[in-house]
Amino acid sequence: MAPYWSAQLASSSAVPGNSPGAAPRPTTPPAFVVEDGGYLSARWPGDAYLFARRYLDLLERPTGA
Repeated sequence: MAPYWSAQLASSSAVPGNSPGAAPRPTTPPAFVVEDGGYLSARWPGDAYLFARRYLDLLERPTGA
């Protein structure tokens, strides 16, 4: 019986620097968040982590009295 190879495993091993069992390299573009004063916006769910970090930074800033 031949060994079982998943499509993901076969495709990730074809990418230079990836080996079977290794975490695949990210294929998404870098996160993008716009901040303008108190306004914060992101484009898509892939930006959620950076958006959350910027939102926490915004909340931790001292408010101008």
